[in-house]
Amino acid sequence: MKKIFLSIVLALATTVCTAQSVNDVIREFKSAKGATCLNLNKSMIKLMGEGKEQLSLPENIKLGDLGEVGKDIDSVKILVLEDCNASIKNKFVKKNINWKKYGYEPVVVTNEDDENVQIYAKKNGDNFKEIVVRVASGKDEGVLVQVFGNIDPKMLNNMK
Repeated sequence: MKKIFLSIVLALATTVCTAQSVNDVIREFKSAKGATCLNLNKSMIKLMGEGKEQLSLPENIKLGDLGEVGKDIDSVKILVLEDCNASIKNKFVKKNINWKKYGYEPVVVTNEDDENVQIYAKKNGDNFKEIVVRVASGKDEGVLVQVFGNIDPKMLNNMK
């Protein structure tokens, strides 16, 4: 009985100790072979919204039209592991982000067809000051998008 109890305690302690922040995960995976990591600041986002200049993005990254919500975004970090090997993607899938410790609230969490989608946010009053979208499947996807700004949740419903 003591061995079982000790095993459970050690397993829980290991899980808690290995939980990381979103920034830790980005730092860990951005240098992996085949990974793409982008940091878009306010001026780059503004250019995209105006459509005056073409922002050259890797072909596997499609941001679409940010519309009105673009004006409320200060910066965006994007990590894409699509071109990484399966072991990197599997490691990303198993990565434990400690959402609660870093002040995130769940918005959407789904796990369908071996694809895990997590959307978490930090609030500033009624608005979001940070939104994180994580899509992970060991087969072909590993994406983490971190958006900073002062985003009205109602504006997200207006995005197409």
